[in-house]
Amino acid sequence: IGFYETAKAYFERYHMSMMVTETGTPYFVYGARWHQQMLLESAKLMKSGIPFLGYTIYPAIDTYGWEHAISRPKEPLYR
Repeated sequence: IGFYETAKAYFERYHMSMMVTETGTPYFVYGARWHQQMLLESAKLMKSGIPFLGYTIYPAIDTYGWEHAISRPKEPLYR
């Protein structure tokens, strides 16, 4: 149903402010579009009066990746 509708439903149920930490998509070519969509829906939440505290993007480089159970550094995007 989308992020806006889901977040709105959570707010209507719990009446608490929220923040999102987003890891993106495993398909890196869609990453920028994914984050753009999430940011637009976050702005829609704020405009509708829902207390939205922030949006954090999980870093793409110099981190330990989920694909290896956070046990070793991420592989470079381009080898």
